[in-house]
Amino acid sequence: MSRRLNDMDAAGVDVQVLSNTPQTFLYHREGALAAALSAIQNDQSARAVAGNPGRLVDIATLPMQAPELAAAELRRAMGKLELKGAQIGSNIHGRNLDDAGLEPLWAAANELDADMGTLECARQVETCRSRKQTGKQSSVVRP
Repeated sequence: MSRRLNDMDAAGVDVQVLSNTPQTFLYHREGALAAALSAIQNDQSARAVAGNPGRLVDIATLPMQAPELAAAELRRAMGKLELKGAQIGSNIHGRNLDDAGLEPLWAAANELDADMGTLECARQVETCRSRKQTGKQSSVVRP
């Protein structure tokens, strides 16, 4: 972690947001498994941030294929872990973010005033890999 902080200092970066990679979204897995793995990942990244308050901020990963579980994990991550929101994929195993089934998550995000970022290549890991191979990078946006 000291190297990261030193690199931030050298680049003139005051605060950095830590986030997951699309390979760990796991939207193609069963919801309960993805929820358990999201919780483990969120716990670990929260530990890294806790040692460097003011310099590092963390956002959660969520099991988006199970909207009720995603809402519960967002509440836990923002409450217990003090994360600031979540980064999610722009397509949840074939479902777009305006799918009515995702409403439980959007209600929780609104209630919590969560910062929600999307990663455009999250439809499938293969999409990310192909973009990486072609030199095109994915972008994270804050709605």
